[in-house]
Amino acid sequence: MNIKFKSEIYFISLYGSKRYSDLEKYLNNQSFKAKIIRAISIKNKSFKELKKGFCFEMHKEIYPGIIPTDREVACTLSHIHAIKKSDINNSLVLMEDDARITKNISLFKAILARIEKLDKYDIVLLGFSKSDYKTEKYINLINPFLKKYDLAIKGYKFHLGERYKHTTSGAVGYLINPKAKKKLIKIEKTFRLADDWKILDNLGFKIGYLSPTIIKEDITMISSLDHKQYF
Repeated sequence: MNIKFKSEIYFISLYGSKRYSDLEKYLNNQSFKAKIIRAISIKNKSFKELKKGFCFEMHKEIYPGIIPTDREVACTLSHIHAIKKSDINNSLVLMEDDARITKNISLFKAILARIEKLDKYDIVLLGFSKSDYKTEKYINLINPFLKKYDLAIKGYKFHLGERYKHTTSGAVGYLINPKAKKKLIKIEKTFRLADDWKILDNLGFKIGYLSPTIIKEDITMISSLDHKQYF
């Protein structure tokens, strides 16, 4: 556990909301140093202009009949905004404001340091939305790993690998490396939602999954996207 952790840690939250203040309290209580990036609000006067950065036509070609809501678009643009604000030459751990880490902070950072050192994937999912321990076990059965790498943390069993298929399993928390950040930023208009890992895989991004996960979503919070409260 002596490998140095290098990534920046960002959370995304809507400034002035209860979720923002709850996140501040959580970080203070956990003595968890992280930066909160202000999410893009659909009520913001600039949203209409920012929305032009999302290509609905390309999304329609992939998902006919499905039109992303303004809140989903704002969420996606908020993730891209946070990535642009980060150090382009450093990895980033990006979490939504309802993300809660399930390990102590030193172990959490040790796991992330191992992921950085292994450097097998462009993006590594650290948790799933609307998921708990039982749900994760079920996911492992229906969407198994094709290959796994041992993170080699003494006294713990953590693995990193590729799953049979990518799903819209949420963007509650993930690590993205510098190469992937630069590639994402170069895309003039995004046409995917924040958690559409399949599209990123098709674009050549290598997507990995951590097992067991180290981030869970606080499902007591009402979804800001009006999504149902289960995985």
